Order: sequence, then C-alpha cells, then structure tokens
Amino acid sequence: FVLGLRPGKVHFSPLLLLPGTRFFDQRDQLGFVYDDQPPYMVRANESFPPDEIRKAEDLVLWVMAALFFPAIRDALYELCSRNGLGHIDVIEDWVERLSKKIDPVSEVKLDFTIEAQNLARRSVMNILTQPENAVLCYETMFEVMQANNAVDLADDIRLGIDYYKAVGEGKLAPGSSTEFEDARQLVDQGVFSVKDVNKINRVKTVWVTAA
Repeated sequence: FVLGLRPGKVHFSPLLLLPGTRFFDQRDQLGFVYDDQPPYMVRANESFPPDEIRKAEDLVLWVMAALFFPAIRDALYELCSRNGLGHIDVIEDWVERLSKKIDPVSEVKLDFTIEAQNLARRSVMNILTQPENAVLCYETMFEVMQANNAVDLADDIRLGIDYYKAVGEGKLAPGSSTEFEDARQLVDQGVFSVKDVNKINRVKTVWVTAA
C-alpha cells in the first residue's frame, strides 16, 4: 500500500511495545516475545516467528536500497503502474537477481536493538552505493525492465549504469586533466548522451555514506 503512494522515502521501524499502547497493555494476551527493557522491541509473536521477522527485516533493507536510488525507485513505480505489477513482487525479483551478484544483506547480523538496526542499514547502503555495486544495482534493474517488456521506461536506468561506470573509472574525480569534477562537465564533453544535467543528478544515490 505505502509504495503505491510513490513515496520518495519510507522510514521503517521495528515493532516496539510502547507503554500506554494497546500492544503494550495486551502484550501477554497477544503472545509477544519481547525485550524486557525499554524500548521493548518485539522479537516474535504467535503468528510471526523469529525467522519470519528476519525475512521481513531483510526485505526492509532491500526496499530501502531501491528507494535510495531515485531512478530505480521511479522506474519501479512506472513499471508497476503500467504493467499492473505488485511493488514488492518487482522488488523481490530485483533482489533475487541482484543477490546472486552481491548480497550485503545476508551478511548483516541483526540484533534486537535500535543501534544494531541502524548499523545494519548503514552497512548495507555503504556497500551498495560503492560505484561498482551501484552499477550492479542499475544493471539488475535493467534486467527486470527487460523481463517485463519495459525497456522503453529504462532510459534513466541506462544512464545510471553509464554514470556509475564513469565514477568507477575515475572520470568524476578531480585531480587530472582527463577527469571531471562534476557531471555537468561529462555532459558538456559528450561523455553522456543526455543534455540535461538534472537527469544525471537523478541517477545519483541520495544515500550519504556514513561510518
């Protein structure tokens, strides 16, 4: 439902049993397994066992990854809208293909603390936004578009591939006469076929690498 609203970003949070809420007051009746210290993070309940919670947390990390690449996010929305596909179905297809090439999510240790959750997100995004891995993200999304007969919606995906290949090759790093400080120079020099530098900015990740 949320992705159907085409959000630019979604903020996820594990289920917390906050005092004063119905979940907190009825925690035993509802069968919650939870930490006995604030913020009372839920580990499982009768219908949501720990392994299913881990699958949900993994999916959250992948959905977040897609949303932090605006061009991938918007291609996802357009593809689903035109072809009548489910957003999660398409993301899972993207994940299945991408995880065969790189899978930082499976290597994450997800402890039941807010700090561990935040660390997991930083770790995954710091890896996926490295230029060589961003290329894989874009190339895999192009595969998804091809598989759904939607390459006509994939211009920005192609551009994302070209952009991150250029970054990986050092063409965007200042310091030499053969390199460029920003995307505008690449457009001016004809390295990219587009004329609108704003299109270049759209394919950049909006994730800010964090320690």
